[in-house]
Amino acid sequence: MRVHEEITIESSVLSYIVEILKDITAEWDIAEITGNTSLGGLGLESINLVYLIAEIQQRFALGERLFNQLRASAINVTDLGVSQLATMVCDILMGRNLIAV
Repeated sequence: MRVHEEITIESSVLSYIVEILKDITAEWDIAEITGNTSLGGLGLESINLVYLIAEIQQRFALGERLFNQLRASAINVTDLGVSQLATMVCDILMGRNLIAV
């Protein structure tokens, strides 16, 4: 895959995640959501995180791979930034840097 294609995919994934987060937090007092935004800083409850992961998995036809990747890596989702989550999704889509699950 060419670098330009990878950048386009990552940009698409990032935009999608930001849009989901804007929908989730639409009625909250959140200034702006960008790639640098910390998921923990948004004050998401566990049900919001489950919804976020489920929506990402469905949109990009990941099955349970994102959930399994997060569980296997012992990463607390709230410790991730939005762009880090997008990168993780891209890595799964491109089959690289995956933890054996």
